[in-house]
Amino acid sequence: STKPTADPTTSAEPSTAPSNAPSTEPSVAPSTAPSADPSSTPEAPKSGWETKDGHRYYYEKGELKKDWAKIDGTWYYFGTDGAATTGTQKVKNALYSFDDQGAMRANTWVEDKDTWYYANPDGDLAANTWKLVNGSWYHFNADSKMETGLVTVNGTRYYLDPATGAMADGRWVKDDSTWYYANPDGAIATGWKQVDGAWYHFDSKGAMTPKGWVASGGKWYYVEDSGAMAASKWLDVDGHWYYVGSDGSVATGWKQVDGAWYYLQPNGAMTTGWVMDGGKWYYLNANGSMATGWKQVDAAWYYLQPNGAMTTGWATIDGGRFYFHNSGALIR
Repeated sequence: STKPTADPTTSAEPSTAPSNAPSTEPSVAPSTAPSADPSSTPEAPKSGWETKDGHRYYYEKGELKKDWAKIDGTWYYFGTDGAATTGTQKVKNALYSFDDQGAMRANTWVEDKDTWYYANPDGDLAANTWKLVNGSWYHFNADSKMETGLVTVNGTRYYLDPATGAMADGRWVKDDSTWYYANPDGAIATGWKQVDGAWYHFDSKGAMTPKGWVASGGKWYYVEDSGAMAASKWLDVDGHWYYVGSDGSVATGWKQVDGAWYYLQPNGAMTTGWVMDGGKWYYLNANGSMATGWKQVDAAWYYLQPNGAMTTGWATIDGGRFYFHNSGALIR
């Protein structure tokens, strides 16, 4: 066989190294080489508050807080970008209020853009509900806004002070030029209501009925200037006299007042002059009182019996005999 040309006693190491092989001795120290100063330590993870572009962020062990977080006993809400929420904001279907540092308000009044809210103890703003605060009741609508003025809640009307929002109870209230009465439970009165011994009438919306006639339960009543129902007195209305009894209803038919009898028409107006009732004639004086005894009317004389009925035919009066025409006029 042919003898190898290479001498087997020579080294097998390549005469040149691959171009991508590393140098056996680097000319400069690697950038990752540890510092020769043994006193230096790695940078600690970021923790605490950071303000950037007007927003506050909170880090805990290097982690940016998001969602709800309780920090030093105070609750904060951080958005998806980690910024602390401020102002009145909706969080997961409920409204909350946060101050300018992001701290959630709780168990306190909140004013935002001239609108008042109330933050419950757990922070959510009261909504569509009544709230008792410092002895007064307040109502908040579905948007959590404190309501004022006349409001209807579950079919019942209430009056909430225009300035404070506090519900009125057990007192008169005036809205524009109309008077209302708030019952002790706050509900606005409707129908008849006795206040301080006097009766008042309110319509279906609670407005006090002004001066004038009121039809109620098949009877008529009269409301005076003050709004109080007239009772047990004579009333001069539009040139006609009426009498209202102790219950305030207008009297009709025969009515005895202070010992005298009066006849009041079906509409309550007092009658004067002749009136027939039950087939008999009666005479009512100019003041409305029923006449008895001798009475001269239009130059003719009549005799009215003690019960007021006009006499006809023969009659013995004070021992004398008299004859009266069918018209009641004395003939002799």
